[in-house]
Amino acid sequence: AIVSALHSENSLAAYVAGCPEPAVNADQANEFKESLFAPMKLQKGLSPREGIWQLQQVISPPRYSVRKNKERIEEALAVVRNIMHSADTEVSPSGDLHLLGLCQDLKNMAQCADLYFNSSLIRTETRGWHYRDDFPDRDDANWRKWIILQKQNNKMAVSTENMPLSNYKTKPY
Repeated sequence: AIVSALHSENSLAAYVAGCPEPAVNADQANEFKESLFAPMKLQKGLSPREGIWQLQQVISPPRYSVRKNKERIEEALAVVRNIMHSADTEVSPSGDLHLLGLCQDLKNMAQCADLYFNSSLIRTETRGWHYRDDFPDRDDANWRKWIILQKQNNKMAVSTENMPLSNYKTKPY
């Protein structure tokens, strides 16, 4: 991400310089503030540190993150979704504003894990660092695609889009 940012800094700066000042939606800002401070309403509950530890148990081990297959990905997704639910209903900073930040970190980390494992589940091939035991070969005919993850009706929608290879100066082999 850093290398990409450094390569695109001039064009990004030029783009941002030409953008109008954004309009602030007060209702949306208040909703956001309410959601940020919502964990403070729970006086007792699961520590955000415990939730983060649970999340690390399905992100860090190679059986989930390096050598994937359908069963292990679905197992990891079940844990991640349980943590996401807990983060919204059971995780409490116990009145400590310092832990409130960890509550938000837990939600963000769980959402990223959900995106990662959903992408891994749909890509039924091995490509680069993405290795699937159940699909050990690269499949250019079917998988020179981008995986698109979007929020639709408050749920994640997963789709694919063919890569516009004709737009690139350097062609993949």
